Amino acid sequence: MIQLVVVLNVKPEYSNTIQEAMRPLVEASRKEAGNISYELVRDTANPDTFLFLEQWESDAILERHGKTPHFVKYCGEMDKMCNKSVLHRIER
Repeated sequence: MIQLVVVLNVKPEYSNTIQEAMRPLVEASRKEAGNISYELVRDTANPDTFLFLEQWESDAILERHGKTPHFVKYCGEMDKMCNKSVLHRIER
């Protein structure tokens, strides 16, 4: 299993809208074969920080996810909304 934690530092003007804007990405990703879980949550101590918490069955499935139309589309949207993102990868 592959786990990802993607930490997003969101521009303040998007802090109240990013979760709704990313809802289609979350919903589509959850439906992908090989997805175990996929969430976007807000850091309660840092209101401009959000985390994608993802679990995938394998590298191959994760690689396929990165090429899906919904992922490609919303990555562009996230780039506009974020100052910075950091990917943490955990293998089990």
